[in-house]
Amino acid sequence: MDAERLPNGNTLIAEGELWPDGKVLEFDSAGNEVWNITELDGPVDVERLYNDSYGNITLITEHPRFKGGNVTEYDENGTIVWQIKGLAHPQDAERLPNGNTLIPETGILGPNRVIEYSPEGTKLWLIDGLQYPVDVERLPYQPSPSIEIINPKEGYFHILGRSLFPFPKAFVYGPIDVKVNITSFSGVEKVQFYINDELKKTIIGDETSYEYRWAPMMCGRYTIKAVVYDNAGQNASDSITLFKWRAHPVLLLAGLIPLLG
Repeated sequence: MDAERLPNGNTLIAEGELWPDGKVLEFDSAGNEVWNITELDGPVDVERLYNDSYGNITLITEHPRFKGGNVTEYDENGTIVWQIKGLAHPQDAERLPNGNTLIPETGILGPNRVIEYSPEGTKLWLIDGLQYPVDVERLPYQPSPSIEIINPKEGYFHILGRSLFPFPKAFVYGPIDVKVNITSFSGVEKVQFYINDELKKTIIGDETSYEYRWAPMMCGRYTIKAVVYDNAGQNASDSITLFKWRAHPVLLLAGLIPLLG
């Protein structure tokens, strides 16, 4: 019913027969049996953990047919050191870093839920109304990254990369370094710069700054977009639409402001 590869190369295997034939066996890399727990009742999940008080411990979920089940923690001598009994057909047990344990209970007629138990066996949290849950994991909250284009600036007139004064719309004369500010709690996988949805530059990994030198030859409206991807598989983006001017800026200020509309 389950197999767990251990850091030392050994493998735990749960054989889900009913009592008294259910068992969990540990095999070394040569296939030799080196440890076991027998006379179990429908074991479906096994985990090898470490406990400061007992050393290596084995967490076994028993899911017998037609009756409730148990989640039991055994030490290396096969002695029970922790147990939750009388569960409604548990399928899995996940030990959390804080010592609590998540257990999904599954039944054709119910209940179908996940319960979080304290080390003392107290129910701390429950999600009910599920449809036959068989596995559970607690994932750490990982805030999404953020990205902001800080150059060019919205509503400013830029000459040779510098924002000089407020303007009805973002205008750029000459080349400009597109710069962004990024916040990412899991680190940056990559940052990409797009011009009118065309990828122009990709920067891989964490850097102190992220920039793209943009020097188009043609006047016109452009949309710059920057996208950050973090190491947790999340992403965020920011964009700015501006007008790029190639002739001398005095000509623009003198007579081409109507283009803003």
